[in-house]
Amino acid sequence: DDTLSCASCHALEKGGTDQAPVSTGINGQLGPINSPTVYNSRWNLAQFWDGRAADLQEQAAGPVENPIEMGAKWEDVIAKLNQDTAFATAFQAVYPAGLSVETVTDAIAEFERTLITPNSAFDRYLLGQEDALSAEALAGYHAFVDNGCAMCHVGKALGGQSFEKMGRDSDYFADR
Repeated sequence: DDTLSCASCHALEKGGTDQAPVSTGINGQLGPINSPTVYNSRWNLAQFWDGRAADLQEQAAGPVENPIEMGAKWEDVIAKLNQDTAFATAFQAVYPAGLSVETVTDAIAEFERTLITPNSAFDRYLLGQEDALSAEALAGYHAFVDNGCAMCHVGKALGGQSFEKMGRDSDYFADR
């Protein structure tokens, strides 16, 4: 309905998410869960919190037609994009087949693959630069390790490598 974009829930200046307990879709509808970050998502085992999309391109197709999220039809989205002749021409220079669900979701997936965080302060700390983290960040990292978070949150992106049972220590859903 022209009120939301991918960046509405995946704001790059907010860590690739909306930092909300649950994400808000069209007409103020609240989704059942919050938006996962798009940063480092290229390394996830699968996409979405429940892994229902095998890869970034499949994931990119979902929110557009979800009635709570964007509530649109792909044919309408493609028609709107084609109305912007400068955009359509520039897009066709990269994708000679032009605008389609396949090419648009591929373009989104290719963009998301660039959203990586190498050389972050945390990366530099792990590589031995002891002063890379603030005292507060270092305390947070120690809490992360001491509370066992590092048992599941592993790998290049500190997660997205496996699925774990929710509620290992308590009833996750009752606590919300």
